[in-house]
Order: sequence, then C-alpha cells, then structure tokens
Amino acid sequence: MERGAYGPSSVALTSVYRLAKALHDNKEYARAIDAWNAAATFIPDSHPERKEILDQIKVLVGKCLYQMGQDAAAFELFTSVLRENENQSDALLGYATVLLDKGRANVRATSLSLTSCERLTD
Repeated sequence: MERGAYGPSSVALTSVYRLAKALHDNKEYARAIDAWNAAATFIPDSHPERKEILDQIKVLVGKCLYQMGQDAAAFELFTSVLRENENQSDALLGYATVLLDKGRANVRATSLSLTSCERLTD
C-alpha cells in the first residue's frame, strides 16, 4: 500500500472518500452514508484539517439524507456544522435548501387548504 502524507490512513481515506462520492453520484445514498462514515474513521487525530474534513463529511451525509427524504436529519447535520463554522458554504447551501423546500411545502399546504375552503363556500 502506498503511503500518503499521513501514512496508509490517508490513502485509505482517499479511496473510501472516492467510493462514497461514486455511490452518491449513483444515487445509492444509504451505501454512500456508510462509506462517508467509514472515511471519517481514517482521519488521524493529528491531521491539521481533521475538523474541516469531518465537517465536510457531515455535510455530504446530510446531502444523502436529504435526497432520501430525511429532511429533519439532514437539517440537523447542516445546523450542527454551522454552529461550529457559520461560514461553511456547503452547510449553508444545504441548510437553505431544506428551509426553501420546507417553505414550498408550507405554501402548497396553505394553497390546498384555501382551495378546499373555497370549494366549501361555493
């Protein structure tokens, strides 16, 4: 096994990270989540960007959860990253996307309610 800058673990991290990305791109979201979580275990405590990489993995898991229709879980992951770093752009985008879709759903529900009330009064 070739050695990366942080030994064999960085090579494993890169490999598992690429696998997770491929699974996500293939819309195999549950398997991608497992791979992202596995990738997180390969980040050495001594890695200078450990926190940033773990935050990015949380965002990627959040994106998978969102695609699987688990909006609340995705929202919680995006929020947890933003609590630590309010400028994490991918987390901000995920957070905004969930809020926007939630707003659209509320508007649709309100429209349906109004339409139903209008029918009752006709």
